[in-house]
Amino acid sequence: MRKEDLQEEEDLSKFFEHGFGCSDNCYALFSHSYIKTYRCDIQAMAKPVQEIAIMSQMAATSTMGELSTGNHRRQKERKRQFFTFMHQGHKICRVTFLKLHACGKSRIEEIMKNYRMNGLIPRVHGNAGKTPNHALTYDDILRVVAFIRNYAEVHGISLPGRIPGMKSYENKKFLPCSTSKRQVYLEYAESCAWLYVKACAETTFNMLWRRYLPYIEKIKPMSDLCATCKEISGLIIRSANMQSDERITEAMQKALDHRSLVHYPSSPLQAGPIYFLTPRKCGIFGVCCEAISQQVNFLIDESFDTGKGANPVISMVHFYLKNHGLNSVSIHFNADNCTGQNKNNTVIQYLLWRVMTGLNASISISFLPVGHTKFSPDWCFRLLKQKFRKAEVDSLDDFIQVVEQSSAVNKAQPVGSSNGELIVETLDWCTYFATLFKKIKGIKGFQHFVVNATSPGVVAARQAVDGPVTQFNLLKEDAQIMEDELPNILPPKGMSTERKWYLYEKIRPFCSYECKDVTCPLPDAPRLTGSSQQSTPGVDDPPDLAMEIEVPHSPRQSLEPPATQRKCGNCGQFGHNRRTCPCNQ
Repeated sequence: MRKEDLQEEEDLSKFFEHGFGCSDNCYALFSHSYIKTYRCDIQAMAKPVQEIAIMSQMAATSTMGELSTGNHRRQKERKRQFFTFMHQGHKICRVTFLKLHACGKSRIEEIMKNYRMNGLIPRVHGNAGKTPNHALTYDDILRVVAFIRNYAEVHGISLPGRIPGMKSYENKKFLPCSTSKRQVYLEYAESCAWLYVKACAETTFNMLWRRYLPYIEKIKPMSDLCATCKEISGLIIRSANMQSDERITEAMQKALDHRSLVHYPSSPLQAGPIYFLTPRKCGIFGVCCEAISQQVNFLIDESFDTGKGANPVISMVHFYLKNHGLNSVSIHFNADNCTGQNKNNTVIQYLLWRVMTGLNASISISFLPVGHTKFSPDWCFRLLKQKFRKAEVDSLDDFIQVVEQSSAVNKAQPVGSSNGELIVETLDWCTYFATLFKKIKGIKGFQHFVVNATSPGVVAARQAVDGPVTQFNLLKEDAQIMEDELPNILPPKGMSTERKWYLYEKIRPFCSYECKDVTCPLPDAPRLTGSSQQSTPGVDDPPDLAMEIEVPHSPRQSLEPPATQRKCGNCGQFGHNRRTCPCNQ
């Protein structure tokens, strides 16, 4: 039961028990259930209807006329109006009447005053019809409408043809999926601050938007769109910001999780043909510091990829601890049970190297049980992917901005920049540690590892948290560890010539005009043709990335292999069918 209902029950119980000053016990004329039901019916009415009901009873029982009436007194001028409180033919006291009608003393006085002055007319609030001091002026409303309309002209998308779920689409204008109404309002408020004019509240801004500009909406993510329509829409948006002469010339604890993979260019309004292609790839490697709720996401563009394995993972962890590690003395890592990237001898040897060189006092690492893959980095990846799905990403810089805007916990750290500058170097840790440490036999059977500076070269391993400890001395006898010595740098593999030509010819049309030469530039090297091709671009590339062979062909000749020609069912010759067979003529 609600708090208000309990209070109602308590008030009625006190009224039935004490009567509140009624010496005649008027409330005893009606049953308790009737009083409760009648009060509920009155309270269910709107306030003007309640007051009309009360004034109707006053009109039926009030004394009217300019002169007073009486049997034993002379008539004289009436000074005040007299009300007799009646209910169902019973004369009742004022207290019982107010309790029946759920009305207070001050309110009944106002109702009686209104009845004396205006008759049987509902009360009108004194401020009704008056414009409040903080109300928007006509110019303020025009300013809001003009701002939204101009914003839609610059950033809006007009899709040709029918739009699913839209009955009337001719005059519709759609804002990008990455744009929210709050974002538009914040830009409006900022512009008002620059102009030194009053900005309306956000709720008023949204109300004016719905009332005067209902045709401007936020578009929902869609796929399988016409590539030509999407290209033309991009030209329209770009031309909105051009000068007239330009339009003429160009109408157109720490947790590690290995990388997820995204492709760009990416758009919430995905063109249909790109679904069957492989755009430029960007890997993600996340290191989440659970103490401060922040994850650094290493963005590995395809041109800076050095392959899979322990070397890139350790290099990014080393870069993180050096630049984002908060100078922690003791560190505990959590990682998934991936043998190729995380759970291997090289990673354990790196942790051992850190404590032996004085970078940390102790380091422990725990791997998730087999079959379990979700932990804190996946939460940050999900926030990133949600933002990525609704954003227009045409270059690596766009993706960096998406990561930064996805959440306060996500931070972007590109491995390399868009102009080709290498930021995070990949070191050859595997070769370097092979001369210093031995390997742990049966490393897959252990889940928890601890290294400590007090035991140089010794790794304590457990199969379970509360299981027995097995110690391994991995340091070789003749090994000499130098504090300032680092492994050799492994240069990025880069993209093959075939892959560059694939991006230039197949993916470039889907990039925005400003990012075409950044994401899919014209390759410097000529395309490999004929027998100069030795292999496909790589094992990581899907079959559609296979090298293309340039073969001279006529403009009408198809690049696909010709279909098998069918024979005529009548004469057995090629070039016609049974209906057009010359033998029938």
